[in-house]
Amino acid sequence: MKNKVSRVQFALSKITTEQFAILENAFAPEKDIKINTNIRFGADENKNMVACFTSFSFETEQKAFLKIEAGCHFLIIRDSWNSMYDSEQQILKLPKGFLTHLAVLTVGTTRGILHSKTEGTDFNKFVLPTINLAEMIKEDAEFKFTDEKN
Repeated sequence: MKNKVSRVQFALSKITTEQFAILENAFAPEKDIKINTNIRFGADENKNMVACFTSFSFETEQKAFLKIEAGCHFLIIRDSWNSMYDSEQQILKLPKGFLTHLAVLTVGTTRGILHSKTEGTDFNKFVLPTINLAEMIKEDAEFKFTDEKN
Protein backbone atom coordinates (compact mmCIF):
# COMPACT_ATOMS: atom_id res chain seq x y z
CA MET A 1 0.00 0.00 0.00
CA LYS A 2 1.93 2.90 -1.33
CA ASN A 3 0.38 6.28 -0.73
CA LYS A 4 -3.13 7.28 0.15
CA VAL A 5 -5.35 6.49 -2.83
CA SER A 6 -7.09 9.55 -4.24
CA ARG A 7 -8.90 7.99 -7.20
CA VAL A 8 -9.55 4.36 -8.04
CA GLN A 9 -9.96 3.49 -11.69
CA PHE A 10 -12.28 0.57 -12.32
CA ALA A 11 -14.83 -0.88 -14.71
CA LEU A 12 -18.00 -2.85 -14.11
CA SER A 13 -17.19 -6.28 -15.47
CA LYS A 14 -20.17 -8.46 -14.58
CA ILE A 15 -23.58 -8.38 -12.87
CA THR A 16 -24.98 -11.48 -11.18
CA THR A 17 -28.33 -12.34 -9.66
CA GLU A 18 -27.25 -14.55 -6.80
CA GLN A 19 -30.71 -15.20 -5.41
CA PHE A 20 -34.32 -14.29 -6.13
CA ALA A 21 -37.50 -15.69 -4.63
CA ILE A 22 -41.12 -14.72 -4.16
CA LEU A 23 -42.66 -16.69 -1.30
CA GLU A 24 -46.32 -15.78 -1.65
CA ASN A 25 -47.50 -17.99 1.23
CA ALA A 26 -45.29 -16.06 3.67
CA PHE A 27 -46.81 -12.69 2.74
CA ALA A 28 -49.27 -11.20 5.23
CA PRO A 29 -50.57 -8.03 3.53
CA GLU A 30 -52.22 -6.65 6.66
CA LYS A 31 -49.02 -6.82 8.72
CA ASP A 32 -46.06 -4.44 8.97
CA ILE A 33 -43.27 -5.01 6.48
CA LYS A 34 -39.62 -5.12 7.49
CA ILE A 35 -36.65 -5.03 5.11
CA ASN A 36 -33.38 -6.70 6.08
CA THR A 37 -30.28 -5.44 4.30
CA ASN A 38 -26.85 -7.00 3.95
CA ILE A 39 -23.77 -5.81 2.08
CA ARG A 40 -20.59 -7.82 1.64
CA PHE A 41 -17.43 -7.49 -0.41
CA GLY A 42 -14.96 -9.91 -1.91
CA ALA A 43 -11.71 -9.63 -3.81
CA ASP A 44 -9.78 -11.81 -6.26
CA GLU A 45 -6.09 -10.94 -6.46
CA ASN A 46 -5.53 -13.13 -9.52
CA LYS A 47 -8.00 -11.13 -11.59
CA ASN A 48 -7.68 -7.71 -9.89
CA MET A 49 -11.41 -7.92 -9.19
CA VAL A 50 -13.53 -6.63 -6.34
CA ALA A 51 -17.15 -7.69 -5.94
CA CYS A 52 -19.95 -6.13 -3.95
CA PHE A 53 -23.02 -8.18 -3.06
CA THR A 54 -26.23 -6.71 -1.68
CA SER A 55 -29.09 -8.77 -0.36
CA PHE A 56 -32.54 -7.71 0.73
CA SER A 57 -35.31 -9.65 2.39
CA PHE A 58 -38.85 -8.28 2.71
CA GLU A 59 -40.59 -9.83 5.71
CA THR A 60 -43.92 -9.92 7.49
CA GLU A 61 -44.20 -11.63 10.87
CA GLN A 62 -40.50 -12.60 10.66
CA LYS A 63 -41.10 -14.61 7.47
CA ALA A 64 -39.45 -13.59 4.23
CA PHE A 65 -41.82 -13.21 1.31
CA LEU A 66 -39.46 -11.55 -1.17
CA LYS A 67 -35.70 -12.11 -1.38
CA ILE A 68 -33.08 -10.80 -3.70
CA GLU A 69 -29.29 -10.83 -3.78
CA ALA A 70 -27.23 -9.37 -6.59
CA GLY A 71 -23.55 -8.79 -7.19
CA CYS A 72 -21.53 -6.33 -9.19
CA HIS A 73 -18.03 -7.45 -10.11
CA PHE A 74 -15.53 -4.70 -10.79
CA LEU A 75 -12.19 -4.91 -12.59
CA ILE A 76 -9.70 -2.62 -10.87
CA ILE A 77 -7.21 -1.03 -13.27
CA ARG A 78 -3.72 -2.35 -12.48
CA ASP A 79 -2.21 0.98 -11.36
CA SER A 80 -5.10 1.54 -8.95
CA TRP A 81 -4.87 -2.04 -7.68
CA ASN A 82 -1.14 -1.66 -7.12
CA SER A 83 -1.64 1.59 -5.21
CA MET A 84 -3.91 -0.23 -2.73
CA TYR A 85 -2.02 -3.55 -2.58
CA ASP A 86 0.84 -4.39 -0.24
CA SER A 87 2.59 -7.26 -2.06
CA GLU A 88 4.87 -8.01 0.89
CA GLN A 89 1.98 -8.61 3.29
CA GLN A 90 -0.44 -9.65 0.51
CA ILE A 91 -3.10 -7.21 1.74
CA LEU A 92 -5.46 -5.18 -0.40
CA LYS A 93 -6.81 -2.12 1.41
CA LEU A 94 -9.90 -0.52 -0.08
CA PRO A 95 -10.85 2.98 1.09
CA LYS A 96 -14.32 3.32 2.60
CA GLY A 97 -15.29 6.00 0.08
CA PHE A 98 -14.55 3.60 -2.77
CA LEU A 99 -16.44 0.79 -1.01
CA THR A 100 -19.41 3.11 -0.55
CA HIS A 101 -19.34 3.99 -4.24
CA LEU A 102 -19.33 0.31 -5.25
CA ALA A 103 -22.19 -0.37 -2.83
CA VAL A 104 -24.25 2.51 -4.26
CA LEU A 105 -23.81 1.07 -7.75
CA THR A 106 -24.71 -2.42 -6.55
CA VAL A 107 -27.81 -1.34 -4.61
CA GLY A 108 -29.05 0.56 -7.68
CA THR A 109 -28.42 -2.50 -9.82
CA THR A 110 -30.25 -4.72 -7.32
CA ARG A 111 -33.17 -2.27 -7.33
CA GLY A 112 -33.41 -2.59 -11.10
CA ILE A 113 -33.20 -6.39 -11.00
CA LEU A 114 -35.97 -6.48 -8.37
CA HIS A 115 -38.19 -4.30 -10.53
CA SER A 116 -37.55 -6.44 -13.60
CA LYS A 117 -38.18 -9.72 -11.76
CA THR A 118 -41.43 -8.52 -10.17
CA GLU A 119 -42.80 -6.53 -13.11
CA GLY A 120 -46.37 -7.56 -13.86
CA THR A 121 -46.88 -9.09 -10.40
CA ASP A 122 -48.49 -7.77 -7.22
CA PHE A 123 -44.99 -7.72 -5.69
CA ASN A 124 -43.78 -4.95 -8.02
CA LYS A 125 -44.99 -2.40 -5.47
CA PHE A 126 -42.13 -3.41 -3.16
CA VAL A 127 -39.13 -1.31 -4.08
CA LEU A 128 -35.81 -0.89 -2.36
CA PRO A 129 -35.78 2.37 -0.44
CA THR A 130 -32.96 4.83 -0.65
CA ILE A 131 -30.18 3.87 1.73
CA ASN A 132 -27.44 6.02 3.22
CA LEU A 133 -24.60 3.59 2.60
CA ALA A 134 -22.06 5.96 4.12
CA GLU A 135 -23.71 5.21 7.48
CA MET A 136 -23.33 1.47 6.90
CA ILE A 137 -19.74 1.46 5.63
CA LYS A 138 -17.73 3.10 8.37
CA GLU A 139 -14.16 2.05 7.64
CA ASP A 140 -11.71 0.86 5.03
CA ALA A 141 -11.68 -2.86 4.24
CA GLU A 142 -8.65 -5.11 4.13
CA PHE A 143 -8.42 -8.37 2.23
CA LYS A 144 -5.60 -10.69 3.23
CA PHE A 145 -4.52 -13.08 0.51
CA THR A 146 -2.51 -16.22 1.04
CA ASP A 147 -0.49 -18.37 -1.29
CA GLU A 148 -2.49 -21.47 -2.06
CA LYS A 149 -0.20 -24.45 -2.19
CA ASN A 150 -1.89 -27.76 -2.95
